[in-house]
Amino acid sequence: MNILLIYPEFPDTFWSFRYALRFVRKKSISPPLGLLTIAAMLPAEWDKRLVDLNTRALADQDLAWADVVFISGMTVQRRSAREVLERCHAAGVKIVAGGPLFTIERELFESILFVDDNLIGNKRQLKTELLPALIAWRQDKPGITFQTEASINMADDEELLHLMRAAGFTGVFIGIETPAESGLAECSKKQNLKRDLVEDVKRIQRYGRQVQAGFIVGFDSDTPSIFQRQIDFIQKSGIVTAMVGLLQAPPGTGLYERLKGEGRLVAQSSGDNVDGTTNIIPAMNLDVLRDGYQYILQHIYAPRHYYQRVKTFLREYQPPHVVRAAPNSQQLLAFFRSIVRLGLIGKERVQYWNLFFWTLLYRPKLITLAVTLAIYGYHFRTVCELHSQA
Repeated sequence: MNILLIYPEFPDTFWSFRYALRFVRKKSISPPLGLLTIAAMLPAEWDKRLVDLNTRALADQDLAWADVVFISGMTVQRRSAREVLERCHAAGVKIVAGGPLFTIERELFESILFVDDNLIGNKRQLKTELLPALIAWRQDKPGITFQTEASINMADDEELLHLMRAAGFTGVFIGIETPAESGLAECSKKQNLKRDLVEDVKRIQRYGRQVQAGFIVGFDSDTPSIFQRQIDFIQKSGIVTAMVGLLQAPPGTGLYERLKGEGRLVAQSSGDNVDGTTNIIPAMNLDVLRDGYQYILQHIYAPRHYYQRVKTFLREYQPPHVVRAAPNSQQLLAFFRSIVRLGLIGKERVQYWNLFFWTLLYRPKLITLAVTLAIYGYHFRTVCELHSQA
């Protein structure tokens, strides 16, 4: 049995990191771990081949070789996924599809077997089994680190934070959504209510995790003041990677059904959190919403505010114990490219050097992270500028 695993291409979004990857001459931020996990679970005697469309093209010979194609992707990868499916159908290859895109929009993809798994976290099992096992496993692999997704109430459990730090977790994505309690109630984010979200974020940072977070504007309860409130929260919390998007109504959700009943659905969700589109008719005037949304992005990713936020984060961050190998030639070249592109010819050159020398003086062990975040900022600004010109 020949199994072809295909990962669709990412468009220019925050999560593609395309413009940051150019500094290290790479084409993808990470391998498609979901498909690789599936591959490891398949019978060992089956032949397997992986095609990541972010790194190479899908050839006709690949499809001719395959007995079955496995495909997985996010909603934002819809266009590339559709092209893959069309080619598979034309080649007469069976398809097994899973992941968020096919789970959420299954009614749009007929004649496909859907495979999906949603792992629900168990805090007791996490603390007594998984994390201790990871800590033991990392004893002779101290350079390996992990990232995850979690809810903000992880900040309430210091034992959990300590164990995750010992296990080498360096990043966590949290759906904060909004600092407005009315908006949190509207999206049923009960765990985010009645708490000091900024202090929660800083506590997680002090336990060695860089907090990446998602934010939404366009709730029915939002007023024009929400745009500045989002900016103030993001800057004060030191969340460097802040993904801000307009409210979307994914199919199959309660929000989708409610807005469908109210006649407020207008299009298919793009899945892209920076393209400035929404598939709903918001309560706020749409032009006001879009202008306010663009104002947030232009503010938080402007060099002065972005680099301030990096400093805010670095002041709090206490990294876990990770043994780093000496920089290789590719990493050194990336550093010198950042000097040229960001420190010499970039409009952020003053902020770049200010951050560089501040970090050397106050947090010298974090200089590699500081330069990395500067490169990420270049990517985020480039993506925002591309969308603002579209």
